[in-house]
Amino acid sequence: ELPAISGAELEARIAALKEAVDADWIVIYGDREHSANLIYLSNLDPRFEEALFVLGPDSRTLLLGKEDVGYVPIVPIDVDVVLCPTFSLMGIDRGGGPTLEQALRQLGIGAGAQIGVVGWKALHADEWNGRRPAIFAPAFFVDTLRDLAGDSGSVFDATAALTNPRSGLRTFASADQIAIF
Repeated sequence: ELPAISGAELEARIAALKEAVDADWIVIYGDREHSANLIYLSNLDPRFEEALFVLGPDSRTLLLGKEDVGYVPIVPIDVDVVLCPTFSLMGIDRGGGPTLEQALRQLGIGAGAQIGVVGWKALHADEWNGRRPAIFAPAFFVDTLRDLAGDSGSVFDATAALTNPRSGLRTFASADQIAIF
């Protein structure tokens, strides 16, 4: 029998992230090459496409393409799942569900929202001097969130809450996590 992370541990990780990030919404990005944060929080390892795990004030939702919906049974916690065909591979019918913007609006993200985005790594302050905060996640997602939040909202990088080498939540491993490693 292989070691596994329990649903209770994933629940505690989600609660710790929500405690660490002062935001209305936390949106965690993942794809095949950048899956560690999604696995850490939900056990979902996206295979062929992008995925988002959206933590709201009273909700937890995975936005998935057609190929990743089949992996939902490995997620041992209660989450809502929204099929977002825009995430599906090119050449596959991407109709039959909401666009990314529609899905995020339906979840309740809108003007004035404070949104922390967890990408795949965080930048140091001296590595970026752009007009908007840098977020290591595809512009398609970040721009959509910025449009929804509008000028009265805020979209910021929350990646360090998980990945900071000194204080990030993923820096500390449970016995089960060590056994899996």
